[in-house]
This record gives sequence, structure tokens and C-alpha cells, in this order.
Amino acid sequence: MSDRGRGGYRGGGHSDRGGGRGGRGGFSDRGGYQGGSGGRGSSSSERGGYQGGGQTERGGYQGGGRGRGGTSDRGGRGGYSDRGGGRGGFRGGFQQRGGFQQGTSTSREYLKNVKIESIKVDELPQPKEVVTSVHVVKTTKTGTSGTKVSLLANYFPLQLPEGPFYQYDVKIRPEVENFRLASYIVAQCSNLKETPYVFDGNAVLYTKVPLFKKETDKLEFITKLNSGEEYQVIISWACNITSKSITTAVLQLFNIMYRRALRHLKLQQIGRHHYNMNDKVVVDVPQHKVKILPGFISTTYASSRGVLFNVDVIYKTLRTDSVLSTIIELREKFEKMQRHEKKIKEELSGTIVLCNYNNRTVHIDDVDFTKTPRDTFEKKNKEKITYVNYFKQQYNATITDMNQPLLVHRNKNDPQRIEYYVPELCSLTGLTDEMKKDRNVMKDLKEQTGLSPNDRARQISLFVREGNENEEFNKVLADWDFKLSTKLLEIPGRVLPSEVIKFGDKKETEVSSKASWDIRGDKLFKTVTVNNWIVFYPKASRQEVENFLDIFSQVSKPLGVVFGQPTTIEVHDTSADGYCKAIREKINANVGLCLVILPTDLRTTYDSVKKVLCNEYGVPSQCVVRKTISNPKGLHSKATKIVVQICSKLGGAPWTLQFKFPGPTMCIGLDVYHSGEIYKRTKASIVGFVATMNATLTSYYSRVVIQKPGQEIVEALAPCLKDALEKFHALNGCYPKHILFYRDGIGEGQVSHVLEKEIKNCQRVIKELNADTKLCFMVVLKRIHTRLFAQDSTDLSNPVPGTVVDTDITGPEALEFFLVSQHVNQGSATPTRYQCIVNESAFSADYLQTLTYKLCHLYFNWFGTIRVPAPCLYAHKIAFLVGQSTHSEDEEKRLNNRLFYL
Repeated sequence: MSDRGRGGYRGGGHSDRGGGRGGRGGFSDRGGYQGGSGGRGSSSSERGGYQGGGQTERGGYQGGGRGRGGTSDRGGRGGYSDRGGGRGGFRGGFQQRGGFQQGTSTSREYLKNVKIESIKVDELPQPKEVVTSVHVVKTTKTGTSGTKVSLLANYFPLQLPEGPFYQYDVKIRPEVENFRLASYIVAQCSNLKETPYVFDGNAVLYTKVPLFKKETDKLEFITKLNSGEEYQVIISWACNITSKSITTAVLQLFNIMYRRALRHLKLQQIGRHHYNMNDKVVVDVPQHKVKILPGFISTTYASSRGVLFNVDVIYKTLRTDSVLSTIIELREKFEKMQRHEKKIKEELSGTIVLCNYNNRTVHIDDVDFTKTPRDTFEKKNKEKITYVNYFKQQYNATITDMNQPLLVHRNKNDPQRIEYYVPELCSLTGLTDEMKKDRNVMKDLKEQTGLSPNDRARQISLFVREGNENEEFNKVLADWDFKLSTKLLEIPGRVLPSEVIKFGDKKETEVSSKASWDIRGDKLFKTVTVNNWIVFYPKASRQEVENFLDIFSQVSKPLGVVFGQPTTIEVHDTSADGYCKAIREKINANVGLCLVILPTDLRTTYDSVKKVLCNEYGVPSQCVVRKTISNPKGLHSKATKIVVQICSKLGGAPWTLQFKFPGPTMCIGLDVYHSGEIYKRTKASIVGFVATMNATLTSYYSRVVIQKPGQEIVEALAPCLKDALEKFHALNGCYPKHILFYRDGIGEGQVSHVLEKEIKNCQRVIKELNADTKLCFMVVLKRIHTRLFAQDSTDLSNPVPGTVVDTDITGPEALEFFLVSQHVNQGSATPTRYQCIVNESAFSADYLQTLTYKLCHLYFNWFGTIRVPAPCLYAHKIAFLVGQSTHSEDEEKRLNNRLFYL
């Protein structure tokens, strides 16, 4: 339980708001993967707009420039580029035909009439050759443990033409960034008039027939634009491709064609994805001034059963009021304090806005109060024009407020390149922090976007089916003889045996069908005694605190955690500085714990308290918001969870499982948290490193590394691993025989960099220490769109926890698997994908799958399983704490052997 949780891996953790399991707030990790902000790599924008300060115009013929697409996991250039690349990269859309209404009772009724059709994977022809990632360890043996089950997956078989097709490299001089302009230039080639072709808008061209007879020939021509500009185009042969061997080039060809076919479905691209803007399907939530756009995301995969098309439902949340409305509200709120400009900058910096005149998104870096729409800028043809006249001429958009400031976007590769946007013509996307804290807002939005397994499967099926029924859409694929099935793939899976939780006094309890357990009244596996501790509490809350401490004492005794009489300190100045001053005055070297009752959930106070206690004194602490203890409802339950969390922070362990290792084993989790604003990359990226130190996996050693902003690959891994191995040797008298390393937070496209940097560093450290240690390295992929559906006689449901799939939708002969480790009450479950890229220990698929699932039971902040192995979430937790609050590691490393960051 984090002191002040907001979200978390389960989207809530132990909630102190609303009771029960799940919910937001409460005692879970702050800012987790699913409950807080979005995943890494949120899309950069496709930008329509213009540039001020004498820069070139963006808009007009060029359509707003090339989208940049962020840090996509799988191939692709993102944005408007047609290029797929890698293992796919296409981001799909929502068809306008059909007219069912997303998120309303009418839509759900309509979906009930959509028939879900499936095809057994055994009915698919076996591909002759599939060329997949060279990084994943190869194996011919899949897992066998558990009970066999039949599942549906959101994959559709894709039938490929035999070919051959012809791939060419395209060079345009001078270089052109805008893919529309590049496409127009290439289209002037007379040789392309006679054959179907696709161009990725950058450098790759495919044709059905060869453009010239000899492979050594080249095709050169000049394209002259109406503006007088001339471009030289050179087309040279690259290779011939055929579906007999399924390579990344084959996937890229289909991705480009599918994106071209999408243009016939009347979709709107926003950011990297496509959405349906039709009023019939857009859901308005007027009480919160937002609307929800439905869309789809899709990717092609080369699997052991050929090429599969993966489709899932996505949503986009837009504010219905303009950015100008937000500016006016903030101005009225803070003008009297003469802080309105500062507050407006703070509120809007780092946001993504939608330009309503062209439906493009852009990232906002600042607000310029020195500029207004009456200012002028220089267009590409050197003509000067005011922003007011530009938007009227270019988009027929009328600006009414002539005194509004302008929004600023800086190019992240060239900060001197600035673009300005008019607030009145833009809308905010996503949710504000204030909205995310509002239970009513989140509840209302979840009602509109939460899809049951049945509804999700039907909606996905409907999208693919209607695409195939669209004549123009279908013709694009038919011209190249591609055929997309409309049937979901039926695949085999297994459910791993349920686990047994081990508590103190040798008591054991079996995990429930919902992958959870209760610990009230059970002695914890490893207990602690706390004699010297201090409670800091805000003024006028003494009675509440005393009542809470009484209950705290009552619940701790059965758990075996012993607390002595605390020193209680009333804090009269409840500002961040006031708390820090009180702590510095009262703390000493003998204090083992600080329990800090915060007056509100204001982040500045929490951050300041954590920074002082962690960095200056190395004292474990537990922060609790006052309203948590002032509400008597569920107070015993809250106190129990706080006791468990404190026990974990001080070196205890609430529970463990039965593990069977082939010798001393260390399990490591590593994740990277990007502190600060991800586009400007002005703050550091924080590496969290956590390693187990004993056979019960209840003792941990933790480190952080602060590296350059935006850097994902960890170059300074060697010192962390060396310290962990030496610590393990000191505690156990030997180095571990095996290291099972879980690398979280990267995408498939980064695996080669992990092999090159991180794994080589690990192997070098092991060699330098002369340790007889074998390394097994697993990549943990969470940002995926695979959905699995369990089947019964009449319905679809979420797979039960422990469901694993390691065939058919995985790579051929690849040591990888999908695992559903959590119980999901609402919505649809998303599995986690694991890929083994080094296996010196020669662990079997069964061993890795079972151990991975066991590790999902060991997160001490949640009485149930989580989505990833516990060391991964611990690594995220420490990185998040340092990135958000303390901003540096305790130099004396006084807390490295404790889970102080829970």
C-alpha cells in the first residue's frame, strides 16, 4: 500500500474509498501502470498548424506534416506514415457503416445480435517458413502442466498470395518529410501507371510486376510541382518477396495495403490511431464535459500458424469545451492571487490537444502570453499573414477572442523550431489529474468503455466483418489477392495449478478461484518488532489518531507484528515545509519508523516528507491521508493493510509460496520510469533494480540508477548486479547458481539493444566475479493488444488466473508464452507476454511458466495476484518513488535491503 495510492497495477489495490477489492486510491502503489497515467510512448502528434517566427507553414497542401508516432512497441513510423515495419505497426480504425452506438444500451442490445464465429487453429494450413525474431530462444518443447482449455483469441487468419512481389528502394532529392507530398511525387512515375503498387511514404515501394528487366537497372525521373520546386526520384531494386517465406517485408506490404484500404471507411486519424467521429457512435458525457470516440487498433503477427491479424477496441477521450474555456476558468479562479498565468502554464504544459479544424493532435509545451491571434507569421512563400486570417482562409475557422494567448509546441529534436496554436480552435484530450481523482467521473467513463468479453469479441468481429463487406475496402486487398478471415481464432490453452500461500506458524491456505486470499487473524510468515517509532499528525486530529492507533494495535497482535508505544508529534504548520521542519527536529538515529498522517493528498507534502526521510535520514516511513483514518467505515481492514505494508517495509514478509529451485537462485526485476514530461525529456529516467536474496523470495535488495532523460536501455546495470551478487554471497555463503532476470518496460523493437547492452553487462559481471552463475533473461511485454476469451456452452468469459498459451499465436519454436495471472471483475482481461531471449540454465517452458505465475503472488501490497512478477512491480515502485518524490538515491544505501518504497 503506498502511502497514498492512486491506481496501481490492478487499477486500485486496497482501496480506502468505497471498500472491497479494487477501486481507486487507498493503499496501493501511486501512479501504477493501469490506474494512473497512460503507458510509455504516448503518441506524438500529426501536426496540422503552422509555424511562427519566420518558420515554414505547416498545413495547406502538405496536410499538416508527418506524424511522429511516439515510441510504438511494434514497428511502424506512427503518425500518417503508411510504413508498417517489424512485426506490424498498423493502427486500425472504426467503420462508420452499421451505425451501432458504442457505450449505450442500444449498442449493447445491437451487439447481442452479432454472431461470434471462430475457426479452429488446426484448420489453418501450416506455413512453409516463418521468419520471426532471431532474439527469442528456440525450443521444440512447449508446456504441458495444468488443465487443458479451449480459448478464443482476437486474431484473424490472413491468407497470403504466393507472389512474387517486388520491393524497391526509393530516394527523393531533396528529402521530403511529408508522406503525402512524397507519395504524390512518386506517383508521377509513368511506370507505376500500369501496375498496382504501394508506397510507404518514405523509402519503400512494392509492385505486382517488375518495373524494369534487370535487377541492376535503376529508374530515375524528375517531378515538378506547381510551385516550381523540382524533386529527383531514384528507384532501385531491393528484393523479391514471396509468401512462401513469411518475413517482415511480407508483413509490411500487408500493413501498407490495409492502411490504404482504411481510407475507404471514412475514419478520422487522431494521433497514431483511427476513430469514428460519427455522432451516432460518439458517446457524450455532458456532466463531465467529455466525449468518447470509439476506435480500433490492429497489428499483424508472424506466428507459428502463419500471418495473424490482431484487432482490439480502443477509445479516445476528448474534452467538449475548448482550451480557451479552460484558460478562462483558470484566469477567473486565480486572477485575484495574480497567479493565473503561472497556473495556466502549469495546467496546459505537457498536455495533448486536438486541433478541431483538422482533427490533428499536438503536444503543448508552453503558453505564450506575449502573442495573440492578431500576430503575424511568415508562410512558406514568404508571405506574412495573421493567425486570424490564416485560419479563416485555410480552414474557414473563425477566431472571436483576439486577446487569447497562443499555445506553444517545440520540436523535440529541434527546440528552436516553434509552432503556435490558437486555444479557441483546440480541445484537450484525455483526463486531467483532478478528473482522475474523481470517483464519479471514472465510474461514468468506465460504464461507457468497459466491455465484457462477449461485447468485446462481438465488436471486434463486427469491425472485421464490415470491413470485408465494404466494396472499395475489399477491392484494395483483392487487387493483391490478400484474404482476411472474419472468424476469431480458436486456440488451446492450459490453466496452471492453483498455488498454496504459506503464512507463519506453518499455516497454509489455498488461493481462491479469484486468485486472492485473506490474512486477517493469521500470523505473518516473517514478523518484525518496532520499538522506537514516531507518529506525526496534523493539528486538530489527535482524537482520530488515538482511535486509529488503538485499532492499529488490536489488528497487529494476531499478525505477529509487535509495536511499542510510539512518540506522537502534533504538526501545527501543515505545509510541506512545516512537516519537514517537525521531522528534522524530532528524528534521531534510533528511530525505526515514521508514521506520517498527512492533512490532504497534496503531492508536494508527500514528496517533501519522503525526500527528507529517505535521503537525509534513511528511515522507513508510512504516509496515510487523514481522511483514511477519519472515516470509521472499514477502519479495521485499513489498519490491517497498513500493518502488513509496514511489516514489508521493515524487512518482514507477510507470506510466501513453495519454491523448488535447482540450486541457489536469484530473481531480478528491472524497470525504467521516465520522470518528468516525456516529450521534453527535461528530467531524468530512473532505473529500478530489485533482486531476491533468499530461497523463499521474501528478502530483497534494491537499487536505482539515474540516467539521461528518455533513455530506456540501462547502461549502468553492471554496478547494480555486482552489488546484488556480492550481497547474496554475504548472506548465503555462495553466489546464486541461477539468475532469472525479468526485464520490464521495453517493447519488441528494443530487444536487440537489450541483448547488446544489458545482457552483455550481466555476463561480464558474472565472469569478473568468477561466479558459476547461469543467466535466464525474460522480456516482459505488457503493452500488447492480445485478448483471450474463455468459452463455455453459451457465453464468453475472462480466462481464469493461471491461464497460459504457448502455441499457435506465439512465434514458431519460440520459448515465449502469454499468461493471465489476475482475476478481472469488470471488462476484459489482457494477458502479459513473456519472451525468453537467453536461457543458459536450460529451464523448460513448464518451469518458466510455473515460476513466473508463482512470482505474481508475491507482491505484498495486494492480497492477490498481480499482472507481472512481483520483482518487476517492486522495481517500478522504487523507480517511481525516486522519480516523483525523492529525486535521488540514499547515498549511504541504508534502505537498500528493505522494500521501503511500498
